Amino acid sequence: AAVGAGDGLVAGYSCKDPESQGLGAKGSRCSTVCKDHIFHDGVAEHAQVLLMSRRDPWESLCSRKMMDVWCQKPPPSLELHSWAERDAYKQKCLSDAKLERAETVRQCSELMGMQADIYRKRRAAGRDIAYDMLLG
Repeated sequence: AAVGAGDGLVAGYSCKDPESQGLGAKGSRCSTVCKDHIFHDGVAEHAQVLLMSRRDPWESLCSRKMMDVWCQKPPPSLELHSWAERDAYKQKCLSDAKLERAETVRQCSELMGMQADIYRKRRAAGRDIAYDMLLG
């Protein structure tokens, strides 16, 4: 991306509405490359070209586990009020096969939902995904 955009490149995470940033405006020489898992206001409607990438589910799940986002959200049926209770739940979840299986299903469903939501919102805005590349 940097080769194609030269000095007019903006990059980062948590993508902002390109129109609100002046990107894509007539005469603008700026491009943005942004990595995100969800659309923030205006992105689905105003991004000129949208590229996606995805990995095999096991790679995504492994990555999330290594990034320590595993067992962070207890089931809604559990009311945990303190950090100590949350930490105890996390330790139990990481060591209990039944809880970890449920966490795997929850994480996978969350990832699939985020990807489907990108497609849904982009198409609702009358736009499409230019390319969705399978990594790996």
